[in-house]
Amino acid sequence: MSIDITGLPNNKTTNERSSAVKKDSANSAASNTEKSETTSADTVSLTGTAEKLRKLEAALSELPVADEDRIEGIKRAVANGTYEIDAQRIADKMLDFERSLNS
Repeated sequence: MSIDITGLPNNKTTNERSSAVKKDSANSAASNTEKSETTSADTVSLTGTAEKLRKLEAALSELPVADEDRIEGIKRAVANGTYEIDAQRIADKMLDFERSLNS
């Protein structure tokens, strides 16, 4: 038995298999629908932790992505020429970040 692995849509065998799978899926879905109509409804309940996480996620989604006041302050300092760059602090933060990746 040969298997066509090219995936070309013109392959008659592949198309026949795809049609058969689609028919089986449709029949299975219809059967599942009939079964679900005769059984009682399923219910879902969240644990206390899941409920807290959902509320926390909702609260976080309402927060701004960036601190607009800080951004404006930095823009003003750059425009005025008063923004100072601390190369040692930047290097330390980069090293801390690299170390955290290895942990």
